[in-house]
Amino acid sequence: MTEQEIANLNERVAIEVLGWRKSDIYNGSNKTGEWCWLDIRDMRRQKPDFLTSISHAWEVVEHLLPNHALRGFGYHRFSGMWCASFWPSEVMAAPTAPLAICMAAFRLIDDKARLQKDIEEAKHDLE
Repeated sequence: MTEQEIANLNERVAIEVLGWRKSDIYNGSNKTGEWCWLDIRDMRRQKPDFLTSISHAWEVVEHLLPNHALRGFGYHRFSGMWCASFWPSEVMAAPTAPLAICMAAFRLIDDKARLQKDIEEAKHDLE
């Protein structure tokens, strides 16, 4: 992966998985031209490095488990690859544990969106 691809995926994790947002930085009433990340409590956060840092990737786990009524989370190393899953979503594999965790988080978000869509379609069909 290129540095830009990693930066783009880190941004997707921050926004789509954790609900963070970008915010301009002001000096008084003037924008500085820089920005920072704000988490869901509007606390300033460091530049995310979820794909390469296990401690940052673990923030994803800690956020998802209590907020998504999951049955659990698991990860392990198998045949040189790291595997991760937020149950009941399927296991995702990657060369590093942080990347596997982020891929599993994206899978969970996609599965939940697909389920919500199916529920809405079923409601519509019943009307």
